[in-house]
Amino acid sequence: MLSEFYHLRRTTIKDLAAYCGFLIGFVGSAPFAWPQLTTEIDRGNLVLGLWYFFGLVAVAAVAMGIVGLGAGVVIGRVWERYHRYRRARKVESARSSPSVPIPIEASLESPRLQLIGAERRPSLDLVGRRLNSVRFLAHTVEFEFGGLLVGVSGDAGIVAGGTRIVYPEAGSRDALCRLIGSKVNEMRRTGAGDIELDLDTGWGLALPRAKAVVRTHHSN
Repeated sequence: MLSEFYHLRRTTIKDLAAYCGFLIGFVGSAPFAWPQLTTEIDRGNLVLGLWYFFGLVAVAAVAMGIVGLGAGVVIGRVWERYHRYRRARKVESARSSPSVPIPIEASLESPRLQLIGAERRPSLDLVGRRLNSVRFLAHTVEFEFGGLLVGVSGDAGIVAGGTRIVYPEAGSRDALCRLIGSKVNEMRRTGAGDIELDLDTGWGLALPRAKAVVRTHHSN
């Protein structure tokens, strides 16, 4: 998934650098080919002059395009290393930030989402629950944990080792769906207010608390 993310961006950088090199070679060689064209025109060899002109311009453009292609490959590799380094630093910083235990009963963000009746208010304690389904809506992602539906309008993130995948990056949908069936072993809230879940598969799931909407989901 991350390989696809980096591959697409490296390809874009490489193509852009090759195009810029081709354009520089095409435009930059024209002033040097122009005297040869005018000389042949003065001799009455218009066709030969045009061949000389376009031949020199084409060769220079292709050569500079190849140079730009090589430069784009190098730039793409350097960018990928830098981006992976920054991503690893962010994950390490998030893990080392102080966390506080999440309360067993947490207040809901909006009273409009409460179910009116004799039932107790939905609990935010997801420990021991399994992720049954993931649904992708227009502006939210909904996670169902054993009858408790959690809608997240922020950037849900998956953490495994030093790797972090953030929705809606390329491949993030498949990664989130692979978490279905996982059981929540631990739940905590970071100093920034995000909810972090440790799953029995060894993966972690981060849910932005400020944009989370929680309501009870009843299955038929």
